[in-house]
Amino acid sequence: MFRIDNDTAAVAAPIYPAPGTPGHFSNGNPTGGAPGTRVEDWWLDQIQEELLAVIAAAGVAPVKGTNTQVRDAVRGMIKRAGSYADTGVANAYAITPAPAVASSADLAAGDLFRFTPTHSNTAGCTLAVGGAAAAALVEADGGALPFGALVGGQPVLVVYDGAAFRTLGGRSNANRSFSGFTNFASGACTVGASGQVTLATLRNGATNFLDPNNALVSFENANGAVMQLCYSGSTGLVAALSIRLQSTAPVAQGFFYQGSNVGNITLGTTSTSYGTTSDERFKDFDGPLDPQLAIEIIRTDPVRAFRWNARTSEPGKRAVGWGAQTSYAVSEDLASPGGWFLPEIRTEPVYGPARLDSETGTLHAPELLQPETVVREGRPAEEGEDGAVYRPWTVDQSKRTPYLWAAVAWLLDERDALRAEMDALKALLAA
Repeated sequence: MFRIDNDTAAVAAPIYPAPGTPGHFSNGNPTGGAPGTRVEDWWLDQIQEELLAVIAAAGVAPVKGTNTQVRDAVRGMIKRAGSYADTGVANAYAITPAPAVASSADLAAGDLFRFTPTHSNTAGCTLAVGGAAAAALVEADGGALPFGALVGGQPVLVVYDGAAFRTLGGRSNANRSFSGFTNFASGACTVGASGQVTLATLRNGATNFLDPNNALVSFENANGAVMQLCYSGSTGLVAALSIRLQSTAPVAQGFFYQGSNVGNITLGTTSTSYGTTSDERFKDFDGPLDPQLAIEIIRTDPVRAFRWNARTSEPGKRAVGWGAQTSYAVSEDLASPGGWFLPEIRTEPVYGPARLDSETGTLHAPELLQPETVVREGRPAEEGEDGAVYRPWTVDQSKRTPYLWAAVAWLLDERDALRAEMDALKALLAA
């Protein structure tokens, strides 16, 4: 199976039309004037993608001239149906699948199996499937499984690559090897002789805490505020980072620049608020924004329909929005420039927080604390220049709100004026 690749093949997928009335193919009837069924590009592309999706689901790369890949992929997925019990020992796992695997000749690249280890692994390990010879059981990238990557009683999905079984999922709370860890709070974690770290939680409270919902790392303070990494909640919610706070309207995350707080994410009992600094003590107002200027900006930078191109992970996907470069040309506060640049390592000052004198109301500037080595954008570069890094142009859609607000306020004033004129006309007509 292979994607069409001749010199007339299109780079992008065809546009799928709106669904019509489902039907069947017909040769037509030339005598009666009935045309045959027209086969269109989107329909052929759909069949191609459906078949390729089956192959991809089995972890098999398409090969031109091999006409059994869909069959082999389906066979592999059938083999993994159900979850097989492990009958081996730690680091030497064994399963007996159905249909049976009599020997290594019955295994093919792309075969998938799900099984539940009886023991957690303590080193690199192997898997024996039926009567086939035991093969290495490794990570998805082919590397050796680390200590604790397989957890007894937790299912794991593996794919055979022709020589070894690669894990595709099922790993939970796997311990990793770290070096340089010497100062750990008592009871927070343990360090094994080979350097592996068993980390349940870091907590500033009375007792140790082990979250029941599969938090790989959990931090909790004495007030019950919890931050968890790689968190899988009992409700089915999966998040790379989960924050749980106990107090009313707490700040879940604060953003600082040179010691000054410039924004917060605040949690309520049923909602989340996102705020950026807008304190009037930091501003010198020049007066209301001219609504005509706001309207001109809105008209000059209209919302456009577009499709993501081949430089993205979703080429052909339709969306609506703005282009940062165009928005920046209209008004520089609507977008942030990007482009190619060379990273630069330099030392910058670090400031403490701004301090407000509660008695006099005086706001004192942040104090210089210590220098810090940081990586910043250096000089602009050309695409392909050695060491150059590209930062995409970005749009902050919230920056459009003031223009919309000013335009809507003007429209409301215009509506009220028109209503007043209409009322006056009605009064004249009634007189």
